[in-house]
Amino acid sequence: MGGPVVPVYGSQKPEWLSDHFLWAYSVHERDESDSYYVFPDHPLGVNMTFDKKMLRTLRFDEKLGRKGTNLISWEESKFFRELMRQGGQVVYLSNALVYHFIPPERLTKTWLKKRHEAEGVGVAIGILQNNSGRAQRLFKSASASIMYIIFWVVSIFYPDKHFRFFAKMKLVYLVSLLKGLS
Repeated sequence: MGGPVVPVYGSQKPEWLSDHFLWAYSVHERDESDSYYVFPDHPLGVNMTFDKKMLRTLRFDEKLGRKGTNLISWEESKFFRELMRQGGQVVYLSNALVYHFIPPERLTKTWLKKRHEAEGVGVAIGILQNNSGRAQRLFKSASASIMYIIFWVVSIFYPDKHFRFFAKMKLVYLVSLLKGLS
């Protein structure tokens, strides 16, 4: 099961930090009350718990996941994808609230860029491990390339500076995803 994660900022929340980026800080809340998760939606590590029996057959991929300053993740997505594929159910409990401290050093554009780069690498690893077919990799790479071009154009020409920053972070993610898939 999982539940909502509410941020507690270690310093004032930067004006550029829009809701579009809160996933990078493990902030998680759904609009609905208690319900079941449907993949790709799943609990985040900061607020999840398991029936011990489930962990006897499924494990988190140790090649993924944060260690030290490494920001690569996706071990949770991989775990929950497999759990749900095997018929497991995951519940969102709206009253299982966790407050998550975000230290000041993570409230910078530099940290957020590194987090987007690491997300692209983690997703690429997950794709390659589970879709070894060359055609599937090429399709995903082509799709990411098209999205890259769209976000590149938006990041230059769109008048809203917050949306341009959002587009630039998507570009960072897509570039690292494409590098990882090639």
